[in-house]
Amino acid sequence: MTGGNVTRRSAAAGLILLALTGLGWWWYRAHSAERGLGEARVLVGDRRADAVLADLRRRHPDRPEVFLLSARQARLAGQPGEAWGHLERATALGADPAAVTRESLLGRPAVDFPRVRPELDRLLAADPGDADALLALADGELAQGRAGVAAELADRAVRSAPGDVRAVTVRGEAWMRARRLDLARADLTAAVAAGPDALAYPRARLALATCLLDLGDFAPALDLFRAARAENPGDLVATFGVGRAAGHLRRLEEADEAFGAVLAARPTHVDTLLARAHVAEQRGDRPRALEHLERAEQADPERRETHSALARLLDALGYADRATAHEARYRALEPTAAPVSGGAP
Repeated sequence: MTGGNVTRRSAAAGLILLALTGLGWWWYRAHSAERGLGEARVLVGDRRADAVLADLRRRHPDRPEVFLLSARQARLAGQPGEAWGHLERATALGADPAAVTRESLLGRPAVDFPRVRPELDRLLAADPGDADALLALADGELAQGRAGVAAELADRAVRSAPGDVRAVTVRGEAWMRARRLDLARADLTAAVAAGPDALAYPRARLALATCLLDLGDFAPALDLFRAARAENPGDLVATFGVGRAAGHLRRLEEADEAFGAVLAARPTHVDTLLARAHVAEQRGDRPRALEHLERAEQADPERRETHSALARLLDALGYADRATAHEARYRALEPTAAPVSGGAP
């Protein structure tokens, strides 16, 4: 065998080896992507999907489904800006326009329900068991104050997707808004029991705390509100809930601190001003209570609860004329109301 033949054969073998290596890398990369996508499809809606999707975006930045799933995860986590960014990337990579439109549509009911409702209805007409469409409609109905309709839609979603923590959470919240508190407690307890990995967990925990508060079960409500506030100190709903539950338990210092934190962010929030005035009165500080009530009146002069509280407090402080004026204003806003102060006409 001549040296030239050996060289040619060696070169050919090298090319074959290179081709096989490239083919092997392509096979590994494709199958790695499919394994990751399969795992992500199962985990979306769970916090464990975050790491899987981040790894897929890093290793497979050319796969449109990676970004569609990332958009869904961000939507379910309540991160609309991040979801929109992922959808833009999916579109740029050539994702199915119908899939992009669907995901965009599912993220809009909370802010644009009247406009998107006909499109959601069309999704539901095409597939009556579409749990995502059912829950988007339920959330929209909740935002419009139609809790009974929302509960029916969420119930259909639960039956369509058994075990879906978000569906159970939305149904529980709808029951709570509809004042079916025992049904709400059952659903929300089950949703919370699913654990903190579920993206719906913070919503379920806050709703359960509110439900328990409405049921008069103040101690566990306070625990849940405290946990929600500790996890997200800027959550004013959780902070207000801490104040309400602590107040019912006569933990007046804790209640006052929580209401003060809400007012630091929203100085004219009337419900908080009224609640803090009540706490101040319970602590025996009537002048401080009067300050809070006067601020509440300035924030909303038409709020009848404020005039009722002012009439009672001013009467107790001996300001009969001012008490009578607020009594008259309260009666004008609520003509059938019973007198609330000694200075009533």
